[in-house]
Amino acid sequence: MDEMTGRLSLSGISRCLVFAGALVVAAASPVRAAQAPQAQASGWNDGFVLQSSDGDFRMVFGLVLQADGRFVLDDPAPTIDTFTIRKVRPTFSGRVGRWVNFRVMPDFGSGDVSIQDAWVELAFSPAMRVRAGKDKAPVGYEMLLSDPWVLFPERSLANSLVPN
Repeated sequence: MDEMTGRLSLSGISRCLVFAGALVVAAASPVRAAQAPQAQASGWNDGFVLQSSDGDFRMVFGLVLQADGRFVLDDPAPTIDTFTIRKVRPTFSGRVGRWVNFRVMPDFGSGDVSIQDAWVELAFSPAMRVRAGKDKAPVGYEMLLSDPWVLFPERSLANSLVPN
């Protein structure tokens, strides 16, 4: 406090704020220790996750994006540079209650819209699940791999022999 004007100086204000902050932290500390720890309600796990504290309700937002650019450095006349967004697949998956799981994955790439996955699953136990909707057929290992986990941007020729 400035004795001549009777006003608080900037350093005096900052000291008061630090002291008030310390009082707030000290007052809240016993309350925090008495509360039970809660589970994480949001975060990142192969996508942005929102969930209830007990984990019964969960929503995961993900995205698969694949772009293809072809550019020639010396610019010969017949060659055209291209840039294409081949896959834009937002993924919405989650759990409602303890037994109902779902997944919706539309595809907006290459100028058309299609549904890649859309299903609802009743999970009575880890060994018994009932699923209804559009999903990948369990034929061919390469088809079962999701696009983010495939090493190369194109699938092999053998992949054309299995049904999609």
